[in-house]
Amino acid sequence: GVVAAVLVEMIDDAVYGIVEVVSITGVAPLVTVGYMETREEASSHNRKRLYIVVGLAVAVLLFLFLFDQFVKPLDVVWYIVMRKLGL
Repeated sequence: GVVAAVLVEMIDDAVYGIVEVVSITGVAPLVTVGYMETREEASSHNRKRLYIVVGLAVAVLLFLFLFDQFVKPLDVVWYIVMRKLGL
């Protein structure tokens, strides 16, 4: 797999980045154009972010449920924290 990736990179003649432009031409470019994301890519990234947020929320809720069931009830923990804070 690694050898195949190296071979594909050696065969690819595309220019990626300012360093390659300078190495080919010997002159730094006047401007560079940043990567412009398409609508499909943007919606894909937004969907991934949504999945991450939902996954984290589920993980937190699962942690709280398991903590409540196996360690100490959450209402007891709440009152202990309130007492420690002096409220």
